Amino acid sequence: MTAKIEIEPLNACPEMIPVCASWTFGHWDCQAGTTFEETNRLFCDAANETYSLPLTFVAIADASLPA
Repeated sequence: MTAKIEIEPLNACPEMIPVCASWTFGHWDCQAGTTFEETNRLFCDAANETYSLPLTFVAIADASLPA
């Protein structure tokens, strides 16, 4: 069975900001000496921009977003 995957810009699904921030913080930023709050703020700021660089995209399997 093949899952349907949609690619959306982060500003189209802001409920994914904490997920992206958590992954980024857990993999890189925690080693760089930044806080989770700083990482989360960067994603919030990026999501508030309209298609400015750098862009963040999320892949949504079966087009279902978390509730």
